Amino acid sequence: MRIENIRNNVVWELLTILLVFAGLLFSYEVFSRDGVSQGSIVFDPMVITPTRTEMSSADLPYSIENIDLQSNLSQTIFRTVPEALRYEPGVMVQKTGHGQGSPYIRGFTGFRTLYLIDGIRLNNSVFLDGPNQYLNTVDPFSLSHLNALAESKNASVVRKTFGYSYIEQHWSDELNLFNREHLNPFLNDHRPCYFPTLITDEKGKQRKKYHYDQMMTPYEKLKSMDNAKEYLKESLSFEQLDKEAYKISDNKVADEMNLVKKQLFKQIYEQKNA
Repeated sequence: MRIENIRNNVVWELLTILLVFAGLLFSYEVFSRDGVSQGSIVFDPMVITPTRTEMSSADLPYSIENIDLQSNLSQTIFRTVPEALRYEPGVMVQKTGHGQGSPYIRGFTGFRTLYLIDGIRLNNSVFLDGPNQYLNTVDPFSLSHLNALAESKNASVVRKTFGYSYIEQHWSDELNLFNREHLNPFLNDHRPCYFPTLITDEKGKQRKKYHYDQMMTPYEKLKSMDNAKEYLKESLSFEQLDKEAYKISDNKVADEMNLVKKQLFKQIYEQKNA
């Protein structure tokens, strides 16, 4: 009886081993070496950004880096999410010790750098100012991709206009009025910008080229787009916008904006130093 029980146990163990081995063979046949099913469809990387319409990353007016975490985890030595950003252009990671990394993007960190996980905000304005550890709480193995977005206008426009000093909140109405009536019209209608031309080389790699003869204002770029009228509100037309954009020369608009800015910031700094 005992010999019979031993035989039954051996048979069941052999069957278990055969089933495990068959499962391994099946997984090897179904999945390729990179872990992707041979019958599946591989989509292009998706970048979640606060744009109103779907756009190619090559057409966006700021720098975007898409990091494949699952591939890089086996090839690099970073242990946290902030460490994965340390070699990206425009990003500097401040790290006092393991688990304390805080990325600086265009000189800003803490709650001034927005963290989104699947489009859901992680940090907010009540989080600690300056370098903090909150991005380290995200497990890098729980993420498939990491998108780093560095807005280019922050340095070239916002900081050159408003400076780096702290401005108290009660000035927000005056600053919003200045933006709406002076700064935004100047940037949209009178300040030429470079727009990239996407070139694909022989190896299939896409590069951006900026040509001087293709400089134009954002408003002129909008007009040059195919079906540009579809992007306007029903109550607007390009005839109306042309009258507003071309009624004053570029130099005069810049002079008026600088004069209003000088008067506004004189009030701000006089009250600040009083």
